[in-house]
Amino acid sequence: MQAKAKKLFIGCLSFSFLMLLGLVISLVLFLKDDPPPNDSDLIFTYSKIPDEENGFLILQQAVAALDRTDEEIGKIADMAADEAWDAAAAADLLKRNEQALQLWAKALGYERIQVPEVKGYFALLPYLSKRRDLACLVSVKARLLAREGKGKEAFDLAMSIVRMGYKLEDDDGCLINYLVAIAIKAIGMHRLKALIPECKLPPGTLSAYARELGKYRHNQPGAAASLKLEYAMAANTLDDLAAGRYSHDILDDMGMLPFGFLPGMCKPNRTRAKFARAFRTLIVNLKRPQALAQPLPESISGVPALLKSGNAMGEVLYRRMGGGLAKVPVTAHQLSDEVAAGQLMLALKAYKLKNGELPKELKALVPDYLPEIPKDAFDGKPLRYSLEKKIIYSVGEDLKDDGGMTPEKIEELEKRSYYYPWKEPDPSFPIKF
Repeated sequence: MQAKAKKLFIGCLSFSFLMLLGLVISLVLFLKDDPPPNDSDLIFTYSKIPDEENGFLILQQAVAALDRTDEEIGKIADMAADEAWDAAAAADLLKRNEQALQLWAKALGYERIQVPEVKGYFALLPYLSKRRDLACLVSVKARLLAREGKGKEAFDLAMSIVRMGYKLEDDDGCLINYLVAIAIKAIGMHRLKALIPECKLPPGTLSAYARELGKYRHNQPGAAASLKLEYAMAANTLDDLAAGRYSHDILDDMGMLPFGFLPGMCKPNRTRAKFARAFRTLIVNLKRPQALAQPLPESISGVPALLKSGNAMGEVLYRRMGGGLAKVPVTAHQLSDEVAAGQLMLALKAYKLKNGELPKELKALVPDYLPEIPKDAFDGKPLRYSLEKKIIYSVGEDLKDDGGMTPEKIEELEKRSYYYPWKEPDPSFPIKF
């Protein structure tokens, strides 16, 4: 009996030891971080260009020279969006802002506009706040010139807004810089498309504008640089988090405080690798049609799932900082198609002026008015055209060609404050000439 009891005791002891060993090993593996990822392809190097070659300081002077009240900010935006028109207010604003407009034109003459180096998510970017206001003011001037019968000058100003937006896409700033840049380009495209129906420029001039506009569809190098900088800032934030440099208040604001008291809930390398996969995917998705876009790594939510991941703080950071990233290529593709639709509008207007009617098919525009038919950024096929409905359209995010929006839907959208067709199937741009 004693031998049997001893054997049982040893067996239980061995089993307990193995269980404890297994628990220890599991805990070590649970707490262990992954090896550091190779992210050399995502390293962003800021190379400062000489001040005499940089239009940033001139653009800053233009922004500083802006003279408008808080109340006038909304009025400028409304007039730029064709919401209302106040000739006296427009003339007064433009007279007071002659210097700002001259500096805008001067800044545009520089090959590059490079912002100061951005070093973190909490860096202040004061230069962004008034750029859009300045672009709206330029749009107001273009609208006034058109009303005065100065169509060529109006077109040149509208093109200058698009060109400025394109330059600012490559300003070596972070993602918010890039998004502000494409918003400025959108202001220019809105003004350009509003000018086309009533313009009286000769076909050759319109065709030249159409060809030039093709240069400004999408600044892919600038977009990639902004995403690499965004990745660097995410990695720096992660390093600060792992080093315990954030206060409890900041952790609470970020939704991480409860997990900060648990061991092993922040795995910097694993999180960095997930961010790296996301940003690589974004950069590739920006270069290809949306139909070929790859999904980003999924974020994890819910306390049980976060705890199970063993990287709750890293996952919360990824969800918080990466939540809207998937829409960046979509937004870029939308504006790219708006620019392409503008190209086609200009070419169609030139064709009609020369031939007395619109063509039955877009291929009639090549090569006299355009070198080729612009591709839809969503499915990679040529943008669609309906002579019957008098529209140019994209297949949009659902990638289905349903023949374009109906006249009734277009009329409904045009009654809103700003024509935005991208939430509809087959986003369409009406031909109003």
